[in-house]
Amino acid sequence: MAKLAQLQLVAKMAEEKEQQAARQLKQASERVMAEEQQETMLQQYRLDYLRQLRQKGSDGLGSAVYFQFQQFLDRLDGVLIGQQTKITEAKAAQQQRRYHWDQARKQRNAIDLLIEKQKKAQQVKADKLEQKLADEFSTQQLVRRLMTEEQN
Repeated sequence: MAKLAQLQLVAKMAEEKEQQAARQLKQASERVMAEEQQETMLQQYRLDYLRQLRQKGSDGLGSAVYFQFQQFLDRLDGVLIGQQTKITEAKAAQQQRRYHWDQARKQRNAIDLLIEKQKKAQQVKADKLEQKLADEFSTQQLVRRLMTEEQN
């Protein structure tokens, strides 16, 4: 088994890797939220623009102005489609970051488990040594007592 100090160094490195993966996951999640907020704002802007078109349409609207409104709505729809693509990409990146974080967490947990196993093995070894020393001490005491009794 590897020495405990070496395992603890590996555990520290694994913990740092897990923390970095967690930070990257957080950033990816924040990006998803930002992209979704941007989409909401664009949808609200589109809705407001449509209300404005309807209001102006009820007052009477020339075909050229209506055509400009329609062109702008078409461009806005294109921007919304692009924004949905950004959201999809951001969510994919978020899932990838979640996977990397999960893998780093599992690796750190495995190393922690190995360290605990190593500590238990060392403790068992120390306990056996202590028992052996205690047995030796008891045996020596018995021998001394028997030798003392023989001399008397």
